[in-house]
Amino acid sequence: MIKVSIDLVIDHLEAKNLLFQYEGPFDLVFDSIRSLTNFSQKSISFYRGNDPSVINDFKLADRLLIIKLSMYTYCSKQSNILAVENPDLAICYIGQLFEAKSPIGVHPTAVIHLDAMIYEPCSIAANVVIGEDVVIGPDVRIEEGAVIKHCTIGANTHIFPGVKIGSSGLGSHRDETGEWHHFPHTGSVVIGSNVTIQDNCIIARGSLNQTIIEDGVVIGPLSCIAHGAHIKKNAFISQSVTVAGSVVIEEGSIVWGNASIRDGLKIGAHSTIGMGAVVVKNVIAGSTVFGNPAKPR
Repeated sequence: MIKVSIDLVIDHLEAKNLLFQYEGPFDLVFDSIRSLTNFSQKSISFYRGNDPSVINDFKLADRLLIIKLSMYTYCSKQSNILAVENPDLAICYIGQLFEAKSPIGVHPTAVIHLDAMIYEPCSIAANVVIGEDVVIGPDVRIEEGAVIKHCTIGANTHIFPGVKIGSSGLGSHRDETGEWHHFPHTGSVVIGSNVTIQDNCIIARGSLNQTIIEDGVVIGPLSCIAHGAHIKKNAFISQSVTVAGSVVIEEGSIVWGNASIRDGLKIGAHSTIGMGAVVVKNVIAGSTVFGNPAKPR
């Protein structure tokens, strides 16, 4: 079990330049992060609301409650309070301290092509397959059963179990007899640094151009990114999203679960695509669209 001291929490938040105020002793040690409904001894929880009575209901002698800075004045007599601007973000940062470290090195069941280039340190788990034309940067974590080929991966990227990267995409044309013929795929996949790609995602290699995933992108489980797509810096792709070929998703955009984006479209910077949306037209930067077909709301 991983244990985290209050000193380590404070040092970590300071390193992240997070503004906070702490009221309490400095000898606390925690073993978990829990919801308010399951707030137990030696745990950390958070409250994002604005009701002071919620805070005052807790006896916090052996635990830590994270609240909004705006709520701090309502609990000045409470101990073990950490007040921040954004409790959700603080929990994200603190959660990093509880993550088990992956073993450094290559699991003996991993299959790695002789031409692949892997920089150390890295963590490659059981039954991973690394094919040809692959370059993996330092501090990359690749979990069980991932298959990667025709791909470059930047530093500190995390590939979850079952991810498939670098196979040919779905591009076919029929001849006069009705027979389908597959379009050639000669491009690669370029993945930046600090990218997260969650379970069972599929990212196709480019057909004639590259498929590009820039720095800081998050892609949720079961999503499919087609050939030639370009997802720019810090975009967020939720679960079960379909991004068709040659789509450009600009910086900072958010695509929520089960949305589909038609091929060749451009999603403007800092846009939001609602859950289940079917996007058939370009989306203007900074806008929010929902529905089928997706329209501004």
